[in-house]
Amino acid sequence: MLFSKKDKKEDLHRVLPFVDFHEDMAIAADGTISVPFKASLSFQEQYTEQQYIGWTATLSNSMKELPCNSLMQQVDIYYPDQWHNPSVNINDFFAQKQFEHAEGRPILRHESYIILSFPGFYKDYTPLSTFYSSDETKSFSKNTFANLENRLTIAKKDAAQFRQSVSTHLPLTPLTASEFSRLVHRCLSLNFKDPKGTLYGGLVKDKEYVQVANRKAQVISLIESAAQPSYTVLDKFGHNGGVCAPLTEGFGRSLNFPHVISRVIRMIDSEAFLKKHFNSFAWSEATKIDERKLQNIRHIRSEMAEFEQTLLQRNEPIVYLSFLVIPFGITDLETLNNYSAQVLAAFSSIGMRGYLETIDTANLFCTVLPGNGNQVYRRIPIPLLTAVAHMNSATPFTGYKEGVLLANRYREPIYFNPFNTDLDNQNAFIFGPSGSGKSFFNGKMIKDRFEAGHIVIVIDSGGTYRHLFEALGGKYIELSAEKSLSLNPFLFPADESGSYLPDSSKIIFLVQLIGKMWKGDLNENPMSEVETSLLSQWISDYYRDLPKAVIPTLTGFYNYLKELVQANGKDIIDLKKEQLFPFQEFFIVLKPFAHGIHKDHFNSLEQDYLLDHRLVCFELEAIKGNSKLYPLVVQILFDFAFEMVSKHPDAIKFIDIEEGWTTLDDASREHIEAFYRKGRKTKTSIRIITQDIGEIKSSKIASAIKNNAATFILLYNEKACSREEIGDFLGMNALDMQKYASLRRHNGPVGFREIFIKEMGQSHVWLVEPSLWEHAMLTSHPSERNQLAALAKKHENIEDGIAEWVYHTKQKYYV
Repeated sequence: MLFSKKDKKEDLHRVLPFVDFHEDMAIAADGTISVPFKASLSFQEQYTEQQYIGWTATLSNSMKELPCNSLMQQVDIYYPDQWHNPSVNINDFFAQKQFEHAEGRPILRHESYIILSFPGFYKDYTPLSTFYSSDETKSFSKNTFANLENRLTIAKKDAAQFRQSVSTHLPLTPLTASEFSRLVHRCLSLNFKDPKGTLYGGLVKDKEYVQVANRKAQVISLIESAAQPSYTVLDKFGHNGGVCAPLTEGFGRSLNFPHVISRVIRMIDSEAFLKKHFNSFAWSEATKIDERKLQNIRHIRSEMAEFEQTLLQRNEPIVYLSFLVIPFGITDLETLNNYSAQVLAAFSSIGMRGYLETIDTANLFCTVLPGNGNQVYRRIPIPLLTAVAHMNSATPFTGYKEGVLLANRYREPIYFNPFNTDLDNQNAFIFGPSGSGKSFFNGKMIKDRFEAGHIVIVIDSGGTYRHLFEALGGKYIELSAEKSLSLNPFLFPADESGSYLPDSSKIIFLVQLIGKMWKGDLNENPMSEVETSLLSQWISDYYRDLPKAVIPTLTGFYNYLKELVQANGKDIIDLKKEQLFPFQEFFIVLKPFAHGIHKDHFNSLEQDYLLDHRLVCFELEAIKGNSKLYPLVVQILFDFAFEMVSKHPDAIKFIDIEEGWTTLDDASREHIEAFYRKGRKTKTSIRIITQDIGEIKSSKIASAIKNNAATFILLYNEKACSREEIGDFLGMNALDMQKYASLRRHNGPVGFREIFIKEMGQSHVWLVEPSLWEHAMLTSHPSERNQLAALAKKHENIEDGIAEWVYHTKQKYYV
């Protein structure tokens, strides 16, 4: 069709290049057959430089098998949308506030397509010979549809072979004829949210842009590649340069506005191309008289000869590369020009040169349509491998279908699943130095997991979560040595007959606990294998011989064993004779716990199992300084937490140990394994949280904890040496370390924090960006916590106190 100077508007149906959509292929007016696929790209920041090179080499080798003049086109679409949460009608007040914070947020969706095209005939298109500048369809010198059935068969076979050869690096899903038709219509109308691809309105030409309906678009072309092309760049996140990314990463989601990118690689006859250029140089040399000009021409011919030799050695053909970027939007011309300026800057940043089209805008806009690559005439000759390096291999991270609401690095809401059953286990190891936002992040995890209906138990000190638990209606238990702790490590729910039958993990726990009461630090004063075995047997016998009406207690076990020793049976006599167990020492040391000053702490006859509470925090600050009680209480709470969650076998449970995990340091390997085995059996995720790299380095059980955790979560850490130490401990690779070093944070009520999360072999960077309502519940900043406490006291409830704080904070930051 003809884009004349008189007719500034063309009907969209008239500029469609296709005459038929045949099964899973399309046929254009110039006879080109196109086979379309939807591309499944890897998530960004998942490849090392070597893996990008491998990806490029695979595509390059597969393209060498395509016929001469065939084309591979990649169309990447970044179109505007809004984020909507499917559970926005949730009744919880604070959950509603968080969803309102994210609801309707502008996002850019990404789709990527690969189209293989096989022209019916090939000619050198120019601005004067393309469909969109002259009515070429009426004056073909050949029948463009000759031998069509045979060509369709061959095209289908070549496309299938290509798809198979790249499947491990670039999975491709064929599009049906109707799907491809809708895709072309969506690209032509620039209306990507219309699933039907309805065409309405027309295409209006202007010197500075084209307009489709109410959307303006411009075209920027690559006119000069980099002098020394690379396979990768850094994505510029953080303060250390960023993370390894594809060469053209700067044209993808980094451009925060709607745009379409079309990359077309045309296979050509390299020998004919080089011969043609040598002949041109020879003719130019023959017409030059000036010696200096002759030297320049000879130098260029020499370079061409070296270039040809290099290509022959590498078996590397020459291809034509077209790279067009189309920024668009329902916007004014000034904003559109700003979009284009950012595209030009992206070219410049990687040593390339782009050109903002003017006269050819409408023509080139139409060549971007999927399957219309045969019409493109803005291109550069380039080695195949270099051309393929310009392709896109990555897409923004989209998270999980449900879970905790976080965001990706572009601040687009996505979900993180903290209980991912695809992993070997659901346990996590969390590290963040002081001031990294560790408590803030874990507070959000507590809140969102509780709001999702999960059971959450926290062991902490310092009052970090007091406001959060008050706001959520959780149970906040402050333990103090000044009053009875009301604990009973021997007590657990009886069976239906009223008997207490401990499993092996309970026995292991009690042996470890009693050993700790008896000998203190078991690293410094370990029990012998005989002592461990004997205690295990006596504890089992105690439960076996316990009358049904009697509640098991530490005092009961102490008395049982003392009576057994006083009876002086044959087994006891033999133990005394061989001096295998120091009974006198044992009874003296344990007496304060069974009959003395600590009796009331560990022999409660009634234990509150907190069955009606799904959110419980044990606050240990008041007993943290008691070196005798503290390690014992922590271990009992660990076991007690499992007793609580075992009452809800079908629910998902989380035990967050933010305080006291190092008290397990003298635990036996069996005790640690039993600890985690309980978690696996009860659908419980155990999450160990620490801020001290020294704790990790000196701990004897840190490796056991690491080996039982499929998930590692790391927070912002500005100290390179500390990052290296934790990286060595966790066995992180170079790509992981790049991501860890690139973490960003912006403190304050309107800020955000980035989190590194590795789940088995896959790691991603997530972003925490809470609403002001969440910030009020999660903050550990002293001035904010004091202000919120005063407001809660003023209103006599935390909800109204937070509401007033949010109001004043909005006035400060947003008005």
